[in-house]
Amino acid sequence: MNPLVRHFLPSVVRGVYRFDDELAKVQDEAAYASLVEGKFRFLPLDVKEQIQSRAKFNREYSYARSRYFLQDDRLHTRREWSNRAKTFFRTHPYFAEALRLSDDVEQSDKYLEIQFVKRILAPLLTSEGLKNVVPQRPVGPYKLDFAIEGANRFALEPTALDLVNDFYRCQDWLVESVLSKPEDGNVVTIRDNLSYGIPLAALAINSLFDFLDAVQEVVDVDFCLPSVHAHASPPTPGPARIAGEFREASARHVDMLHQAA
Repeated sequence: MNPLVRHFLPSVVRGVYRFDDELAKVQDEAAYASLVEGKFRFLPLDVKEQIQSRAKFNREYSYARSRYFLQDDRLHTRREWSNRAKTFFRTHPYFAEALRLSDDVEQSDKYLEIQFVKRILAPLLTSEGLKNVVPQRPVGPYKLDFAIEGANRFALEPTALDLVNDFYRCQDWLVESVLSKPEDGNVVTIRDNLSYGIPLAALAINSLFDFLDAVQEVVDVDFCLPSVHAHASPPTPGPARIAGEFREASARHVDMLHQAA
């Protein structure tokens, strides 16, 4: 694949991810509905209605607000933040010098990490949440400044913004994956592990290749696009008619394998 393709990715050309900055202006259900409709306009017209109506995602403003906004009842006073930070420092000997009430802490080589705890972690996480933060977590020969570890796993239900962004992330990922492993040849096999109930990855990649084909017709460039085989894992459920429609929409460039009927 030609590395120039990075400059022609639809997510870059259309400003797909920048649009999410508008979320900060949303104050009610009507504004959120308008935002969602605007986000869906980034999808290609030939698959927009199918994806919008048949993909599994949460459509509620109340859920989106809980996902993307820090609620007023989660905001605490600076004193509470300071107490949480101090408790964290006492728990981890690595931060012992952070408890000294002297100006020379600013000269410490841990100064930025200390400020990160005070200004980022302590305000955002509860006391229980901070218990899952591990400083200086070893990873092979290196150490992470902070790692979050815990026994519980959480599944977040996707929103409309997630759906559209994942459509374009599939395209971005494919390009970067192919460019990073040119030795793999001209055939790429992908597995769609997304939980939208439709073959989103195949639709996204087919749309990408349609877009790049159109670019090649007007720009003197050959993107050297590979052949793609897409597996749905687990197989996409639903009536045979729906599966067939999506298979047909994706078949121009992507060979659909293990697609449920």
